[in-house]
Amino acid sequence: MKNKIMTYATICACILAGLAGFVGCKGEGEGKPSSASETGAIGLDRLVAACRMYSDDNGVYPRLDLTPGNLAMDVGEEYLSEDVDDADYVYLGYTVCSPQNVDLYLDMYKDFAEGRFVPDKDYVRPGTGQTLVRLRKGAEIYCSSKPSDPEANSAAAATIPVVLQRRENYPDKKAPVGFMDGHVESVEPGQHATVDRIYEILPQLDGFAK
Repeated sequence: MKNKIMTYATICACILAGLAGFVGCKGEGEGKPSSASETGAIGLDRLVAACRMYSDDNGVYPRLDLTPGNLAMDVGEEYLSEDVDDADYVYLGYTVCSPQNVDLYLDMYKDFAEGRFVPDKDYVRPGTGQTLVRLRKGAEIYCSSKPSDPEANSAAAATIPVVLQRRENYPDKKAPVGFMDGHVESVEPGQHATVDRIYEILPQLDGFAK
């Protein structure tokens, strides 16, 4: 699929460059925006917004794509009208707010890839009772220091990654990440332990592709 997000990112980058006095920004197909991370942030903004709209209507975030190894969201065009290339982002679909949650996520994905689990509900690790909560409105309470405190819950939502771009696409490894509260920021290695652990397991998740 052709990723049309790049088109909008290119236009925005050109406008910003023009305002700064830069001359010679090329049209679509003739060059790249000046900042790869800027392009990624714009694209992830759209993806996070689609997830939040879907959650408003359905009570949960979109489920994971049911093709093992395809780390994308299963969402209709009524929420994400752009023809997004699944390979351009990583979607989690579950509430991960610690490196331990990420390890539980890896177990969930293995059970899914091997036919023991369908990722349309909360996951319970067999034999332990440890639960990985599907992303949905209010799921931030599971990561909050004070679940009864709205401010603490909002702070927790700002730390829960929803969509990521791959670090290998960025020379400085500072890649955009979209969080549950809707904001997008470029996260460098060592800045966010949970995000670091997600990037560490990506090769294993990719390896489940059939």
